[in-house]
Amino acid sequence: MRTGLQQWTVASLSTGAMALVGLLLSFTTTHWLYMKETCSERYEISENLSVLLNLTMYSNAGLWRICLHSGDENEISCEETGLKYGLEKSKERLDSQWQTGTVIEATRIQFPLTCLAVVLTLSGFICSIFGNYRRDKKTIVAAVLYISSGLCLSVSVILFISRINDELSLQNANSCTDFEYSYGWSFYLIGLSFVVEETSAVISIKLYLINSLKNVGDMVRIIPGLEDKIFIETTSLKNYEPNTQTLIW
Repeated sequence: MRTGLQQWTVASLSTGAMALVGLLLSFTTTHWLYMKETCSERYEISENLSVLLNLTMYSNAGLWRICLHSGDENEISCEETGLKYGLEKSKERLDSQWQTGTVIEATRIQFPLTCLAVVLTLSGFICSIFGNYRRDKKTIVAAVLYISSGLCLSVSVILFISRINDELSLQNANSCTDFEYSYGWSFYLIGLSFVVEETSAVISIKLYLINSLKNVGDMVRIIPGLEDKIFIETTSLKNYEPNTQTLIW
């Protein structure tokens, strides 16, 4: 079955909307990273008596919020994280510092790129709507914006993963090193949004080519004699033979 202009338009708008919704969900939710950390702390009860307690902290974090909870999932407290930390990361590090906080601070560097990707995707979706409605060059502008957003997302995800690995490599024996983490569904959702977004970019380019050919066909029907002129020019280009004469100096 041949795919028509209407089907391509529906596919372009659908994939663009899916990419935008996926990015917004990933941006606003707090399930990028699941963390579990156990740290031993010694409490002095008296001069000759001390108790060593193992404290375990569970958390799930997003781009700008972190939720802390104990083993009971019903007891959750969420708070905003300081976005300015991590952009200018301090070189000083305490041995007793919880690894969860330092990991969150380290990943904060990719926040501006993710914000830029969301803005570019929103702009691309708006251009796609107007471009498909008017059948003009805004469709190719939407494709460029989608591709630019995908590049920002790629760099953002690479920074996110690399900063976590770099921060965990700084652990030493005196720190609270019993740290476990895994990526959440918000992290994988942004990867899916990247794939859908690039698909929408390819469809937008296809629509631009279809509309360009359609405009040429409309001009041929409107202007008398244009079809013969295009045919003559095309034929002359095919029959053109370059001058093979050799010049001897």
